[in-house]
Amino acid sequence: MTELSSDQTAERHSSGAHPRIRATLQNAEHVRARTLSLLAGEPSGALDALEAMTRIIAATELWVDVAPAPLAKEFVGRISSDFWDGVDGVLKNKVPSVLDPCRDLMELQMLFREFRLAPSGFKRWSNIKDPNSLGDFKFGRLARRFPDQPLQGFRDVDAALTEYTQHSRTLHPQFPLTFPLELSREPANLPEGAVLPWALSMILEVLRHTHSALVEFGVWHGERFDPQAVDASREIDPALALDAADLAIVHDWLERQAASKSTIPDALREAYERSYRVAPKP
Repeated sequence: MTELSSDQTAERHSSGAHPRIRATLQNAEHVRARTLSLLAGEPSGALDALEAMTRIIAATELWVDVAPAPLAKEFVGRISSDFWDGVDGVLKNKVPSVLDPCRDLMELQMLFREFRLAPSGFKRWSNIKDPNSLGDFKFGRLARRFPDQPLQGFRDVDAALTEYTQHSRTLHPQFPLTFPLELSREPANLPEGAVLPWALSMILEVLRHTHSALVEFGVWHGERFDPQAVDASREIDPALALDAADLAIVHDWLERQAASKSTIPDALREAYERSYRVAPKP
């Protein structure tokens, strides 16, 4: 097969080849640009909170470089990937692309909590060879352990299980837990006036779950890394160090957005959440 030169490839692209692929990508870029433009002009500071979170993640990456521990760098890399996947889902108005990484962040948060409260858990988890042996580390089972300990970001275990099930809808094509749009996994075709409220609600999800995962990771990592292994010879760029102001920006934005959400009556919330609960296996 004859390879095309760079000039021939450029000519082929400019001639309108692959029109469906090109149209799809161009539309995606249009949606991203529209969403970003609307967010840039809204007064709550959503983009400021997202930007602050990028700095928090960068500081955490630097921390695990200087103060290493097994799989710490990989865990922080996964949190970062989930965060950016969620942000991209917000910009392109695609619900599954937001909820999938949020679900993963919830699983990471629960793992870090388990490793912190039961230090032998990390060794057991990291030494598992048979995937069928991972049952002890499923989200629901971990959420129910240590009932006297708080769950970061959730009022109780039922709330955590309900939200986890809701996020899982986009992964499992099962009615009645799946809405038609989630079954098709198509981007939401939002009218102009609905883009901003939808984007803000999804940014709330991405930031909330990223924050909770980082908090649990930070507490666990702070207890387990060996101070003698810290590379004291490395100079830390002040621009990359964790800034309490960034934490405050994210925290304050989350608090304001949570407070501004409409309040659902307790009876209605209970009826809604009940449909998503899965009874624990005996």
